Amino acid sequence: MTIESSLERIAIALEKLVNNSNPVKDTNAKPAPPKTENKKEEPKKETPPPPPVKSMPEEKELKSVEVPTAPEIKSPEDLNAALVNEFQRLKGNREPIDMVLRKYGAQNVSQLKPEQYDTVIKEVRSING
Repeated sequence: MTIESSLERIAIALEKLVNNSNPVKDTNAKPAPPKTENKKEEPKKETPPPPPVKSMPEEKELKSVEVPTAPEIKSPEDLNAALVNEFQRLKGNREPIDMVLRKYGAQNVSQLKPEQYDTVIKEVRSING
């Protein structure tokens, strides 16, 4: 069936609707109220008032919770363990860790001074992997 033949069939159907002898209802007209029979209306019953609202329970004081922090780096072994965790976080990319070590004049953990441990691990942890 072509578009032309479909449009022709629609036009014919519309003409039949227009020429139909049934009056078209006005869609904007208000509907007539429903017919009521002469029944006695029952008196409306009063609904009881709702029960009183209970007061909200008192808010409890929130306790502070300590957020665990990374363990303090006290030895080359502690630093090495922390760097292994960072190596895993960086998905096996060792280059950023080596760059930080070189920045502090070291090629490995044992060449760092103990006072550099915290600074080195903080810098490595700040690297986005």
